[in-house]
Amino acid sequence: MANTITVYIGFDSPALVELKKIDGSVFTAADMEAITHIKLRYTYVSGATVEEFDSDIVAHAGVFDWATYASTGRLVLDLGLMTITVGRDEKAELIVYDATYTNGRVVKQLDLYVTDQAGGSGTNPPAYSAPLTVIDDYDILTTDFSRTAIRMNAATSKTATLPVITEAMDGKQIPFEKQGAGNAVLAAGAGNTIGDATDTQMTGTSTYATILVRANYATGCWVVCGGIGKWQGA
Repeated sequence: MANTITVYIGFDSPALVELKKIDGSVFTAADMEAITHIKLRYTYVSGATVEEFDSDIVAHAGVFDWATYASTGRLVLDLGLMTITVGRDEKAELIVYDATYTNGRVVKQLDLYVTDQAGGSGTNPPAYSAPLTVIDDYDILTTDFSRTAIRMNAATSKTATLPVITEAMDGKQIPFEKQGAGNAVLAAGAGNTIGDATDTQMTGTSTYATILVRANYATGCWVVCGGIGKWQGA
């Protein structure tokens, strides 16, 4: 989940933030439900307090959403329509309050960059949507790029096929996870490659293996940006 967030002033700028407790465990659904309110405190790099946003304040109601992804301990944080000074890096602390921590507890420290997109394309950054779990072969859609993950949970080997890369898809990326006992195959669309100039698929063999790929229109390749577990190109 995000530790560095770019805030596009004047546009929706949703970011998913995973909430963790002091022992490193992720908030449970019960922990999320127990939250009474959340604050985000901005500070300059020098340490001087700049401003504080509070979910209890009506004007800040759209900043925090800890209900949509409560089952996975994640908060949607959207600061795009707030008044924040443009063009600087900021430090921020995310503070959560509940009946046990009535004075709040810091659950996340974030690096923020605030930018003015008034002269840009005028399109909003994509909103996040929930992960999609599939149990059979699946053709990944362009609308799936907003998902936080595609998860293959099958007892036998199954394949998720990426769309053919178009110019409009350049730079789009998607995480793919293996959850079931069967191998999870991520295949490039017709005429594309994945990982290098020759492979057309990547196969995950270890449980919870995860791979992140990004579309490169110029080369027709799904570039591997990162991953964990065992993956084999072919």
